[in-house]
Amino acid sequence: METTDLGGVIESMRRLGKAGPEAAMRILNQKAQNVAARARELCPDDPDTPGTDLADSIRATKATRSKGGMISVAVIAGGARLRKRLGKRAYNIIAVVQHEDPTLKHRRGQAKFVEQPFLQIVPTVAPDLQDALDQEAARVAG
Repeated sequence: METTDLGGVIESMRRLGKAGPEAAMRILNQKAQNVAARARELCPDDPDTPGTDLADSIRATKATRSKGGMISVAVIAGGARLRKRLGKRAYNIIAVVQHEDPTLKHRRGQAKFVEQPFLQIVPTVAPDLQDALDQEAARVAG
């Protein structure tokens, strides 16, 4: 199976039955882990609250498949993991502010610390998915 676009990847997945989505979920889990690791490297220090552990709050979810066949994965920063450190009001917004506001000054890190690694990895997703599907097709064909 050869393809150069996401539509071709989706068609390849359909032909493989259950093995297709499983291979796709493996690749998407790997990609999400790569984005999360790079996001932790780029995550800024909050100049007003050093050591907020924002970088430690960055994590990738496991890929899931909906009843309709949609496969999704996410990279998340912030949330309840920061609650003890930052208190009731700040924990749920600090990641958004740090990510979205390019005017904030940081000792290290930058705004768009999740978006940038995500955009860098996007061009590799379809080819890597297709490679995984090709390997799965070869395995199934035996």
